[in-house]
Amino acid sequence: MPGRAGMLRAWRAAGILRDIDVYATEAAIRANGASDVEAAAMALASRAVGEGHVCLELAAVTDAWLRSLQSDTEIPLPEGTAAICTAIRSLPDGGTAGFAHAPQEPGVFVLVAGRLYLRRFYNDERLVERRLSEMAAEGDNGALPPELESRLRLAFPGEGSAQQAAARGALTRRLTLITGGPGTGKTYTAARILALLTHQHNGQRPLRVRLSAPTGKAAARLGESIRLARAAMPPGTFLDGMIVDEACTLDRLLGRRWQVAAYRHHADCPLEADVVMVDEASMVDLAKMARLLDALPAQARLVLLGDRHQLAAVAPGSVLAAICAAPAIAPAVVELTESRRFAPGGAIARFSTAVNTAYDAVAAAQAMALLAPDVDADDAVGFVEAPPVLKTWQGGVDMRFAQAVLHGYRDFLDAQTPVAAFEAIAGFRVLCALRRGPLGAEQVNTLIEEILSGRGLQMDKLPADCRPARALEPSGAFYSHRVVMVTQNDYATGLYNGDVGIVLPAADDPQRLAAYFEQPADTGGERYRRVPCHLLPAHETAFAITVHKSQGSEFGRVLVLLPPADSPVVTRELIYTAVTRTRSGVTLWGGRESLTAAMQRTVSRFSGLFA
Repeated sequence: MPGRAGMLRAWRAAGILRDIDVYATEAAIRANGASDVEAAAMALASRAVGEGHVCLELAAVTDAWLRSLQSDTEIPLPEGTAAICTAIRSLPDGGTAGFAHAPQEPGVFVLVAGRLYLRRFYNDERLVERRLSEMAAEGDNGALPPELESRLRLAFPGEGSAQQAAARGALTRRLTLITGGPGTGKTYTAARILALLTHQHNGQRPLRVRLSAPTGKAAARLGESIRLARAAMPPGTFLDGMIVDEACTLDRLLGRRWQVAAYRHHADCPLEADVVMVDEASMVDLAKMARLLDALPAQARLVLLGDRHQLAAVAPGSVLAAICAAPAIAPAVVELTESRRFAPGGAIARFSTAVNTAYDAVAAAQAMALLAPDVDADDAVGFVEAPPVLKTWQGGVDMRFAQAVLHGYRDFLDAQTPVAAFEAIAGFRVLCALRRGPLGAEQVNTLIEEILSGRGLQMDKLPADCRPARALEPSGAFYSHRVVMVTQNDYATGLYNGDVGIVLPAADDPQRLAAYFEQPADTGGERYRRVPCHLLPAHETAFAITVHKSQGSEFGRVLVLLPPADSPVVTRELIYTAVTRTRSGVTLWGGRESLTAAMQRTVSRFSGLFA
């Protein structure tokens, strides 16, 4: 077996470890010491965090898992790797000098129940499990006072409805988790829950409600949805005794201090809130959930909204999925199943349900049988056998893809006002499973710019519905009809990660370009705000976006690009998330065998949360 330093260098050269994994391991060894096997386990625990895991499952350390970490699987594993993997799997929970084995023991790494954690993730996991279990145990969904019971039934007609169950839970428990697919009425239900909580509170001071979400875009959408739902309620439904703060990101809610990587609100300085409502909870990672629970006041209620079948957060942890599966939290979980986005029993509804239950090859084949040939019909899930590349090295573009892009973005290219442009861009979007590579969002955006500009295409030979009145003219950093997505929160401009803008000529000066961003319809101001291009925070072109970045969005039609060869990145959750972004139709581009395999693969992250 190679020595410690040689092994770490060999794994780094083979693409298994990153520089930060080696540095973290060396720092831990200097602080606490470690054997060669313990050092290897530490390095892999750090690497696991980079893959979205909360810890390292020792039993999962195999040659095959190490190969999954390599960006280039053609590089052979270093000699002695198999022996090291066997030794790591055999590490005992007690008796190893390099690790802590109990919360009170010192050490950067903690080894408990066959799981090796970086200390901070172990502490976060225990905090989340303890606080959520305590909150779920408070209350019993019992009887309500007659007047409140009457209001509940008026707000949610239908004996025994899931909405009633969610509202009853929120009125009698500190923790309520409302999960459901797109269009199942999560925010509709949440708005009426707030109304009922107002009546229940009826105290000496107003009920303080804080609305939040992981991203600025999701927070703005939650705030708008709640305001619209409130406006649609009968007069007097909401009492004057409620203060609903503007929806904001979790970082802003908790008072993130970027310079010191800390938060203003915590156990000793809790939030000022009676109710905290968080949307898109599937996107909340373990560390952020821990900070939220730590800052929650002792008697405050927490309402989580999310779709447990969607992709997990990019950062470590699959918190929502773990919560929904935990028996200790089950009394606080309500699932809404009736979608108003898709036609009941329609193709999209049936396929998305089939994807979620494709646990084996037979079920996956049944889901594949629901796919139709490439069609533009409403409520259809089409399939196209995708080529390995969309553009050959000689410059030839796949004409099926070119026609799909031109047809989808034709109305957008013809739009000359912000109103028309935003309406058109909401009607079609290209989603990519990957960020990089021939079918990744970065290269696909460049290809779409070429297609929309007409370069290398004989427009007169294309169908009439693929010919826009004007072609795109990409030049320089900004050009008319460039679609951009903000990638960094910027409070000075009021633009947040995930916000989508469109570059257009300014109305008062057609020679000057500006980026336009949509604002909530009920704010009373201009529907579209104009931001000078030079003031835009970090952003990227967004004719095509990754499926991860599409979470929470809704489009008329969607074209989804999946790698034709099997990829561990493409999972059941990714396919479900992509398909459910559409209102009317979706076409999957990929390989049949790889798509069948992907539907049977679920996001699996090492974690001890509620294990």
